Amino acid sequence: MLHFIDNTVALSKAVHGYAREPDMAAAVNALHVCDAALRVDAWFEWVPTDANVSDLPSRDPKQWDAAARGVMQRLRKRVADGDERALAFPRADELGDPCAMLERARGL
Repeated sequence: MLHFIDNTVALSKAVHGYAREPDMAAAVNALHVCDAALRVDAWFEWVPTDANVSDLPSRDPKQWDAAARGVMQRLRKRVADGDERALAFPRADELGDPCAMLERARGL
């Protein structure tokens, strides 16, 4: 499972599985417990904030630029139209070929 994180401090804590602050320690522990319980082979990757689409819902809409407003408008329309997405795990043969994995994901 890929975890995209735009905060280098949070990324370090997730990668190392340790945080001194109690609230961050609880979050990091919960993340690792979930990954372990689900037998997830996790990979943590830093992404620039502007590329992290998962941040949009947590941001003040007044701060969104035109591109962000467009993304959220498309997402809201898909939800309103009942466009549900299936969760599909990579097949074993795709694990060594990210391009094949991406092509299949685009076809879902």
